[in-house]
Amino acid sequence: MSRGAHSNGNGNGNGNGNNRLSIIAEDENQVPVSASNPKLIRTSNRSHHRRWSDQPPRHSFEVSPPKYDVFNENQRKRRFFSWTNSPQITKRGGWKRLLILALILTAIVIALAIGLGVGLTHQNNSSASASASTSTPSPVPRPFPIGAYAINTFLTTVLTSCTANPATFSCYPYATYNTSQASAAATFNWIISSPTNSASNLTISTSNNPFANTFSGVPLTLQNKGQPDEHYAFSTTLQKIVVPNKTISADGAAANCYYNTTTFAGAMYTKMPYSSAAPPTPSGSSGSGSMSSEGNSDWQPWPYAVNVTQSVHGGQGVPECYEFTNDGKQGPLIGGIAAQASDTMCECQWLNFDL
Repeated sequence: MSRGAHSNGNGNGNGNGNNRLSIIAEDENQVPVSASNPKLIRTSNRSHHRRWSDQPPRHSFEVSPPKYDVFNENQRKRRFFSWTNSPQITKRGGWKRLLILALILTAIVIALAIGLGVGLTHQNNSSASASASTSTPSPVPRPFPIGAYAINTFLTTVLTSCTANPATFSCYPYATYNTSQASAAATFNWIISSPTNSASNLTISTSNNPFANTFSGVPLTLQNKGQPDEHYAFSTTLQKIVVPNKTISADGAAANCYYNTTTFAGAMYTKMPYSSAAPPTPSGSSGSGSMSSEGNSDWQPWPYAVNVTQSVHGGQGVPECYEFTNDGKQGPLIGGIAAQASDTMCECQWLNFDL
């Protein structure tokens, strides 16, 4: 029994010894199969992801795997500058061609930038101009009588009672309507304005003119409103200068005579018509050839009658006359002109109606 048992034990031992793993074939070359191990395991029996495309990796737990390559900075630099060793660069003239190409590209970029800048500037200016033209409001119409007017009149009256010497007083244009209609024509250039651009708070000013009657900002008021003689009136005091038309000094020197308290007044009617003999003329022209010194072509004709007067009363020192030297300097006072009564008057009158 014991032998039999031992024999079985050996048999099992041999059997267990022979039960080793079968040979695995890694390719199509077959490994000889022993009689005791008829099974053959091929790689084709393995799943697809467990196959090796070539040789199986040979790793050992006793040897470390190969180290990973660390990126070398010098290698990166060599790779980056490797294009400089290309044949197109290293051959003769390569660097010059590269420089010329770079300059051309730079010039193109600059030209594009300048063109873009100019185009945007022009577009902005055009937009600003268009915006300004569309946003600029149209001028507000000015109510009557605001405006610049050229008024054609005629000298009709000359009085010299205020002075003992009639040669010391005269009126432009030095001829009356009754003596010469053509020579008596004269034009006044007046500007009517208002700080509120309304028919109230009106003022009147003159342009330079041959009368030497210049004033500015004189109040202009409406008189006799609604009546047939409705008119705008003004009055101011100024100095009238007269050059005598004959010698008044003992030595025959030139002289100027001054009327320091002369009243200059005007009435601009709004209903009364002007005379057909004195039609209103635009552009400041007149029969006497006088014209606004500003050359203003916007003077409008006053469409109604006008009455203009220049007057001064007699009295002490009316007038004061002085000699003038050859170099234009004022000389001594000329005596011998007796003072006239205060109720006497010297006057110039210009009308464009009732002629």
